[in-house]
Amino acid sequence: RLQQKLNKKFNKVFIDINGSRDIGTVYDCLDKYQKVLHPDLIVLKSIKVRTLLHQCIPWTSAAQGHLSCGIEEDTSQDLAAA
Repeated sequence: RLQQKLNKKFNKVFIDINGSRDIGTVYDCLDKYQKVLHPDLIVLKSIKVRTLLHQCIPWTSAAQGHLSCGIEEDTSQDLAAA
């Protein structure tokens, strides 16, 4: 509603979540902000999410380039050499 009243788009959202919140609650919060505001960037401060990400293993797919924690890397040189 505030976005409509101000007639401006919130393109960056910064969220500081209490570390005791479980991952499901954090996900629901992020999902709602994403659906309503459609920001270009969401920055999240959450100890539980940080701990979860440190336990993740980066996923690599030749069809989609190299992905690491959801961030695409430039693989144009790799593909040109193939």
